Amino acid sequence: AIIAAIVAVYANSFSVPLLLDDQLTVSDNPSIRELSRLSDVLWPKSGTTAGRPILNLTMAVNYAWSGVNVGGYHLLNLAVHILAALTLWGIVRRTLSLPSLATRWSAAAEPLATAIAFLWALHPLQTEAVTYISQRAETLMGLLYLATLYGFIRMTGAQGDRPSLWPILSVAACYLGMATKEVMVTAPLLVLFFDRVFVSPSLGAALAKRPGYYLGLASSWLLLAVLMTHSRLGERGVGYATGVHPLAYALSEARIVIKYLQLAFWPQPLIFDYGTEIIRIGFRPAFPCLGILAGLSLAVGVAWRRALPLGFLATAFFVLLAPTSSLVPIASQPMAESRLYLPLAALISLVAAAAYFQGGRKALWALILVAGALGALSHHRNRDYRSALSIWQDTVAKQPASSRAEYNLGQAWFNLPGGLPEAIVHYRRALLINPGWADVHNNLGYALGLTDPVQPETSGAIAQFRAAIHLDPTLAEAHYNLGVALTATGASVDAAREFEAALRLRPAYAEAENAWGNVLFKQGNAAEAISHYQAAVRVNPTDATALGNLADALLETGQTAAAIAAYEASLRLEPDRAVRRYNYAIALTKADRPKDAAAQYEAALRLRPDFTSARENLHRLGLQPRMSP
Repeated sequence: AIIAAIVAVYANSFSVPLLLDDQLTVSDNPSIRELSRLSDVLWPKSGTTAGRPILNLTMAVNYAWSGVNVGGYHLLNLAVHILAALTLWGIVRRTLSLPSLATRWSAAAEPLATAIAFLWALHPLQTEAVTYISQRAETLMGLLYLATLYGFIRMTGAQGDRPSLWPILSVAACYLGMATKEVMVTAPLLVLFFDRVFVSPSLGAALAKRPGYYLGLASSWLLLAVLMTHSRLGERGVGYATGVHPLAYALSEARIVIKYLQLAFWPQPLIFDYGTEIIRIGFRPAFPCLGILAGLSLAVGVAWRRALPLGFLATAFFVLLAPTSSLVPIASQPMAESRLYLPLAALISLVAAAAYFQGGRKALWALILVAGALGALSHHRNRDYRSALSIWQDTVAKQPASSRAEYNLGQAWFNLPGGLPEAIVHYRRALLINPGWADVHNNLGYALGLTDPVQPETSGAIAQFRAAIHLDPTLAEAHYNLGVALTATGASVDAAREFEAALRLRPAYAEAENAWGNVLFKQGNAAEAISHYQAAVRVNPTDATALGNLADALLETGQTAAAIAAYEASLRLEPDRAVRRYNYAIALTKADRPKDAAAQYEAALRLRPDFTSARENLHRLGLQPRMSP
């Protein structure tokens, strides 16, 4: 029943496109291209999967299976969520059957576990974690976190099982979780708290009874430490070097935690991306939320003294949120609904247990009905993800002060036919909110250049590229785009300088090599242009344009045989290029192959019947085109 309900709710999510970080995680992630190169897969050097080898491994499996076809990624995301829901069901059922709770709760173990699993799995807050491909980091880590706890429960209370296997499986799950996402850091502590509350009379007794097991769990912190030193957290906007003061971040998170609690009980409105502007500096805006959190902390303390299980669940909620909602700034994403994926299990378990305690089995049926309503909301929420345009329109409508939402809505419009004017509008709105964002200046310049490619200076494109470079001199794309724009104005010397800067910043930049070669070729320096075209082809052997340009330069310098080979390689990739076939025919004529040249002139005329030069050259060969004029 749990599996069927989850599949029904998420049946409309399989065509959701790549969004936001998915480009870095999937389409632009070179480390997942070759599953056989396991060292590259398990040691990604950059991007959202750096320092997360198990997550990257699952992405590599997906890529080997279906490339960038999103259906396979969503299927695996859904499978992870289903397994997590079933593991949670097992945890609750077995916990309620432990000797410390069995007298009062054993009869309700299975129905209460079912109600909790339904509520958790179908809650609309989970849609971001399950439907957004990159958030597999959260769901997979959540599954492994739950598996760590489940292994402990089976180790301490298994009936007829081989207890020696469960501590090994529990510790292994903990290690895998540490290699999936850093939030797993709290798992050893939470297992120890669970042991104290439900199994052992004290923390000392728990440690004394299972020293080897806890040493195994704690040793997983060493793996996490190694991975974090290579995870490039700064590139993901995480850490104290991001420019966000820890106190400012903590004050913002006080408000955000209260928002999380509100969304858990009333999941509206759900927002795909809250942006960076949600961080606010100042004690006064956070004061009411700090008061609420202080009251909740006091209540948790009372619960620990009077009702340990309730105290554990309340503590688990805050412990699970602590890595992302405390003093370590996550400047790039201070709030994300996906971070409630696992903490929500503790909160729902707390509420469901309290409801059952008050209402008995009637309360369980009420909880199942609530789960059905939540599932309907989740199914409806997944419709917002149907396209990049729809999810960013929804985000901008709910979070109008987010520069990132405006920028990504502009990107969505840019990728649609006829969407260029709307894209420019939203790029400009993003800059009104955050004028210091270099990437937006660069993209706005590119969009403006497309509206007037002949006079990019008039359109304002050049000014935007210069603004982007002023804000971020290391932005290679801005240097390249400025070079292209300057080339259109005839400023070839300045253009070459920008292409050189782009290549200094990104040595394997095929487009910049090709563009620099074009500048040199137009200046009459075909010999030097050849080296740049060849460099472009080395970086991207399937770049038909660079191959064609290389062929033209080789032909210009008298290297006819090499030019013919380059023309043939280019036309295999792009056979419908009339001018390239014309130039190929000229090379074949110079190589004394008139029949082959005639065939290429005829092919050019089929593509462009008004190609006068091709017709004239065909006449010079003494042939008439075998086609209607």
